[in-house]
Amino acid sequence: MVMEHKQFFPNKFAVAYDGAHQMYTPATIDLPDGRQSIRLESDVSLAKDSRERTHCAVTLQCVGPVLIDLRRTRTNNLDERILTPIQIIDILFRQSLTCPFVESMRPISVRSNHRVTVCP
Repeated sequence: MVMEHKQFFPNKFAVAYDGAHQMYTPATIDLPDGRQSIRLESDVSLAKDSRERTHCAVTLQCVGPVLIDLRRTRTNNLDERILTPIQIIDILFRQSLTCPFVESMRPISVRSNHRVTVCP
């Protein structure tokens, strides 16, 4: 999907996908005509499908940047604002285990010793 839609993914290695429905990029994806979402279609090979190619469609919806601030995790009140960044970190680390292009990936860009900005 990423290779067939290079206009949205200029760096094919800068995408983290949870395998279900969440995708994160380090930069905002510029959608045409200022739209907030777009549907992309492609024929892809799926690991658990015996067919050579399967027609798939995904809808990209930009929801905005997520600030990952690990200092905020030291609280007993773990609401969505705290749990979402933790889940994103989990997706990033799991992506490195399943990605066949690990050697081509750059390290995660850290802006300080405890913050990373990821745009979903």
